[in-house]
Amino acid sequence: MGNRRLLTSTVCGLLGALTLTGCAAIRSHTSAKAKPDPLAQPREFHALRFAPDKVPRIDGDFADWASVPESCWITTADMRHDWKKDRLKDVLRVCIGYCAETARLYFAVDVDDNYLKADQYRSPSADPYYPFIDDIFEVVVDADRSGDDFVYFKKSLTPEENRRLCGCHAQNYHIYLVTPPETEHAWLWGDQKWLLGKPYAEWAHQVEGKPGGPARIRLEFYITPFNYASPDGPEGSARAVLTPGSKIGIGWLRLDDEFPDKTGRKLGDCYFFGSKLELYKDADDCYDVTMDP
Repeated sequence: MGNRRLLTSTVCGLLGALTLTGCAAIRSHTSAKAKPDPLAQPREFHALRFAPDKVPRIDGDFADWASVPESCWITTADMRHDWKKDRLKDVLRVCIGYCAETARLYFAVDVDDNYLKADQYRSPSADPYYPFIDDIFEVVVDADRSGDDFVYFKKSLTPEENRRLCGCHAQNYHIYLVTPPETEHAWLWGDQKWLLGKPYAEWAHQVEGKPGGPARIRLEFYITPFNYASPDGPEGSARAVLTPGSKIGIGWLRLDDEFPDKTGRKLGDCYFFGSKLELYKDADDCYDVTMDP
């Protein structure tokens, strides 16, 4: 009888230990699965639909966006940042719109900059690889969400071959917040310079303040997304179709150069809208944006 009690006690003890171990394992597994992905998109983002006769006038005046609810503006709370110290104090708000009939994306970019850097403008035509020194809003569009690299610096290829590969299945626009009169307002990686003018793109801004100090910038523009943008021109390209309910990949970087010296380009602070800073060359890092009905 004593041996039977001992055996029963031992079995019960083992079962209890196994049960506790199993519960702990389940809790641990559940906890691990519940841990949020730090690179996940924080929430759903939408592009407002404009009727063809209601599209914003590209003049830097946000009157056409006045009726947009505050919840539709994307703020720094939805963005990530890349700096070693908490130096960037700018206010940044962005609203996205689209028109299905014109197949264009419209942007309103509201920047309250503590130091506007706009005194070292370098023409993209003169230096196609490193023209950016001043403050820039850089936007990436991957219309068919094909992902993958779209900017190339392969050592096995010539500079011309790399340029012809850039910007084909996704486009990357670098838009100066402020430019001198009669100068190029934007540039992009690749040979698709035809994308930078009408009827495919248009830019305008209004500025309160001057370079070298605090300023409020209202940047307004439209761009035309392409599933394939040929370096040879629009004839061999595939224009994206924007339909209500569809999703496209969009990302951006607000490059804020805080350095007033003349020693060359120095990247200051950066807010970016996307999962990783590499979105400037990898479309996998863009966020999904839904076209509103």
